Amino acid sequence: MKRITVLRRSAFILFAGAISWPALAGPDSDTLKQSGLLGRWSIDCKRPPGKANVYYAYIASVDEFPVQTEQGYYDDETVVSQLRDVRIKSSTLVEYTSVGAKSTLYITELVEGRRRRTWSSVNKNGAVYVKDGLQNGQQTSWFEKCTP
Repeated sequence: MKRITVLRRSAFILFAGAISWPALAGPDSDTLKQSGLLGRWSIDCKRPPGKANVYYAYIASVDEFPVQTEQGYYDDETVVSQLRDVRIKSSTLVEYTSVGAKSTLYITELVEGRRRRTWSSVNKNGAVYVKDGLQNGQQTSWFEKCTP
């Protein structure tokens, strides 16, 4: 009788653990929400998406990693990346790892109220695209929040 009870308890613990496992990604979405990045962003929210006016959306998830979508830069293609290891570094800096189909980037965003810009972007091989808010010697663009 005791052996059957122990087996049932073990099976229940394993089953309950399997059900709750996907929720482990929840903290990244919580941190993304706390950072103020959730929502849709563009250089000019009144203009449609395009190469000069890319739209980014940061979307939380309860049972998966949060995602970032990029619309406009690649014509009609929407690029989707998972956001992992989201961290609030300071009152204005948010770091995350962006994992897409073609690349992995380590990104830091500067967030000031309803505007943000990329502060740092480095690929998994160490190539630096943005450093201290500069890309090719130019300040990165400010994006305004299009949704609340």
